[in-house]
Amino acid sequence: MQAERGATLVPAINATVWEQGVSARLVLFRDWIQHSSKLQSLRFVGIQKVNGKARDTRSDSVYVFDITSVCLGVS
Repeated sequence: MQAERGATLVPAINATVWEQGVSARLVLFRDWIQHSSKLQSLRFVGIQKVNGKARDTRSDSVYVFDITSVCLGVS
């Protein structure tokens, strides 16, 4: 509580401390391509940080992935 502003949310830790506490970071993104006159969705994952060390932004740390439904047979 602050008298001049009332109840206020403030960050408990600053960005530098938060960044040091995160040892791995992935970024997920989606793009579309036109294939046979039809739009097709592609999903990508990029590796930005591994074991506390930032990776460079080269394309070898970006991978395509797909989400599919899985059906487990019951016997």
